[in-house]
Amino acid sequence: MKRVLAREGKPTLLRSVSCSCRKYGLSFVVASQEAKDFDSSLFTAVANYLALRVSEPDAKLMAKIFAPSDKLTLYTDRIKQIAKFKAWFYSEGMRMPVPVALGSPPASQGR
Repeated sequence: MKRVLAREGKPTLLRSVSCSCRKYGLSFVVASQEAKDFDSSLFTAVANYLALRVSEPDAKLMAKIFAPSDKLTLYTDRIKQIAKFKAWFYSEGMRMPVPVALGSPPASQGR
């Protein structure tokens, strides 16, 4: 995947769009299989996170966003162990993320 965000603190398309959406009260969703696909500057403009089970490097990044500094290891381990069809929701101003259940796919009918 081509990296959409510029490096070295230069204004980036995704960061500009996310800031504009936030300014005007619009929702803007970005998703990827790995957090490293996004420049860290984008995370400063994000208000809400939905975290599913991720790898060690991504869990460490998400733990830095969700956890108080004395609980980084605990949150990293828990994020890596999120069950299938489960996630954590976190929004600015929350003390801690909230576990949420995602809908499971419908059972196949006679297949």
